[in-house]
Amino acid sequence: MCQSGNYPRRTHLDSHLWKTQIDGSPASIYHKVAALADGDTEFYLVSSDLIGFSAPFYDAFCKRLEAETGIRKEQFWWTVTHTHSSPSLGLS
Repeated sequence: MCQSGNYPRRTHLDSHLWKTQIDGSPASIYHKVAALADGDTEFYLVSSDLIGFSAPFYDAFCKRLEAETGIRKEQFWWTVTHTHSSPSLGLS
């Protein structure tokens, strides 16, 4: 498990009925990572404490991941815990 740090200042948190704007950091965001390999191929499964992220955000992240690490989109699955007490990424 790794921690990505605190929420950015002035973060919008999503709830079922409204968006809440907060200042500061009520909690940290955690990511759980499973790295698997069979000797030829590596695969990464990541679960993050977020409500969700948009497809364009995910695609841009995967392009950056490949450029910086060589890990292709086909080798990486990212899921979220869908908590309503953390930010969304690229969702309106």
